[in-house]
Amino acid sequence: MDKRAKILAAALKLLVEQGFHSTPTSAIAKAAGVANGTLFHYFKTKDELILGLYADIKKDSLRKILQGIEGQQSVKAKVKTIWYNSINWSITEKEKHNFKQQFMHSPYATQLSQEDLEEELKLFSDMIKEGIEKKILKDIPIDLIYHITHYQMLAIVSYLNLNPHLIEDADFYELAFELFWDNIKRV
Repeated sequence: MDKRAKILAAALKLLVEQGFHSTPTSAIAKAAGVANGTLFHYFKTKDELILGLYADIKKDSLRKILQGIEGQQSVKAKVKTIWYNSINWSITEKEKHNFKQQFMHSPYATQLSQEDLEEELKLFSDMIKEGIEKKILKDIPIDLIYHITHYQMLAIVSYLNLNPHLIEDADFYELAFELFWDNIKRV
């Protein structure tokens, strides 16, 4: 693992455990086994480190969430693939998931450019538009469908964390998806 990766891994662990404001860069450098100067060689500020970590995690999560979508023909199958992949990523990458949620509810999220925010929504908006145009999904604002999807997925992840015996239960996933699908599909 190179020094940058060691810094990011240490930052992820400490920032999730201690919080953004309670974690000094000196503690991150120490946990990574590098000098403070080395950390600042890769990231000029703590803000830059946190934003860089978020960018890496977002890239990783999107790659895994979109896996297998190109082979799906129907809107429902595409949505289901993304939904399942999102939950599986959040369960298997719990620390990254927790960091991403912490980041999005922190002042750091305001430092994201409008382009960054639109890029993530764009990946899903075309699929949602297709569903609305084909009269498969309710004709409601795209960002509302995105938020409904996101927060229902978070609720399922939270529920699974409280009930880990259901993580491998295919019937539970099917039930949870159908509950979600009923909220956004046209009747």
